[in-house]
Amino acid sequence: MVVTDIKFRKFFDNEPLKAICSITIDNSLAIHDIKIVAAKERIIVVMPSRKKPDGEYSDIIHPINSETRSMIEDAVLGEYYRLTGGKS
Repeated sequence: MVVTDIKFRKFFDNEPLKAICSITIDNSLAIHDIKIVAAKERIIVVMPSRKKPDGEYSDIIHPINSETRSMIEDAVLGEYYRLTGGKS
């Protein structure tokens, strides 16, 4: 499994939310609304989620194992840093 395309929809400069993107896996599966967020002292990738009636958030899609999570995070953050010149 390989991330074959990454498209950033929007970037934010002065907010914890830094960017929103979509990825394509193996030229056959698209995942939209992946967020890049500044959390404490690092940048993290947040999977698409939906707000439940009780105010909690629930992932719509998420990796099942750490290898898949790492593959997605490495691809998304690599492209994010490439496009932003390495800034957080």
